[in-house]
Formats: sequence, C-alpha cells, structure tokens
Amino acid sequence: MNPSAALASQRTTQLTPKSIASLSAQLIAVCSLSVALATGANAACPGKTLDAQPLLPNPQSATMEDMLEAQERTRKYVAGIETYLQCRAQIISVQRHNLLVSNAERAARGYNQALQVYLQGDKLLAAEQ
Repeated sequence: MNPSAALASQRTTQLTPKSIASLSAQLIAVCSLSVALATGANAACPGKTLDAQPLLPNPQSATMEDMLEAQERTRKYVAGIETYLQCRAQIISVQRHNLLVSNAERAARGYNQALQVYLQGDKLLAAEQ
C-alpha cells in the first residue's frame, strides 16, 4: 500500500450509531458552552425594563419623605432604562430605544414637575408663618 493510500485509510472513519451518538453529544456540549458564554456576557444586563412609571405622590399633600422616596424610585427607573439601553444597544430596534428614552424622560419630567409644585407649596407655608 502506498503512503498516501495508508494515510487516507487512517483518516476514514466508519460512522456507527455509537460514533454518531458520541459526535451528537460533543456537538450539544459545544453548543451549550457557546450559549452559556453568550449569556454570561450579558449577565449584568437586565432582562427587561420596568414598564410602569414610578408612582409620584400628590405634591400638594406630600411630605419631604414622600418626595425623597419618589425621587429614589424615579432615579432607579431612569438608571434601569439607561443600563438596559447600554447593554442592549446592538440588539433592540430604534423604535424600542426611542420609546424607552421617552419613558425615562417622561418619568424625570413628571418628578421634576411634582417637585416644583411641592416646593411652591413649601414656600407658601413658610411665607404664611
């Protein structure tokens, strides 16, 4: 047998049900590892955003504690959207991106407006005393 034929015969493998099962198991293991690595890269990314805007108290009857809690809820909401957008920038649609930015701006604007009403009421109370 010439050397080329000997080498070719060594490379040729018979596919048996056992070898097919072994190859399938190896392929599944490689695919599982790929999926695990891909999801691990996004482990710090939130899976979804908060859809509901943060609740705001009635600024005319709110206490300072109420306003501070609302401020914290609003900050967390906006920060959550920012984190989501940074992590998912390459995979979300432009429409979804714009909607989330609009939601974050609306939440911040709503809090700022409530804060202005609260502060004006606080000034009126101080002026009355």
